[in-house]
Amino acid sequence: MKNLYNHRIIISIFILLFIFSPELSAQISSIISVVHIGDAKEKLPLSISAELFSAESITGIFAAHRSFGQTEFTRGEMLIAGNTASITIPGNEVQPPFIEYYLIINMKDGSSQTYPLSVEQGAVPLQIPVSGVSEKDKEIV
Repeated sequence: MKNLYNHRIIISIFILLFIFSPELSAQISSIISVVHIGDAKEKLPLSISAELFSAESITGIFAAHRSFGQTEFTRGEMLIAGNTASITIPGNEVQPPFIEYYLIINMKDGSSQTYPLSVEQGAVPLQIPVSGVSEKDKEIV
């Protein structure tokens, strides 16, 4: 009975790894350790910052974003200060239900990569859920 229980645990782990592995592998980067997203609310500026393992080999980072329903991404250069790159998306571009984004990292050796990896080759960009303005908040404005 204990052996059957162990097999079920192992199978469950494999199923979870299979289901979530595309998202996990898509976000692995040797340049970016973590991305922080501000509070995404309709028509308010949205901050995005990326913590870098090291900024020494980077010449620039751009954030590409688009609101729901748009076909083209808007690119903006991120400010690099120390090991952090940041940008603020203007409030007029922050619309529900979400914003899609990815980062383009240009290296000193002339190469570039995206975060998540392979977005420009068809991988899915990341999504930030955007909350709408409530009826009560609309009355205040």
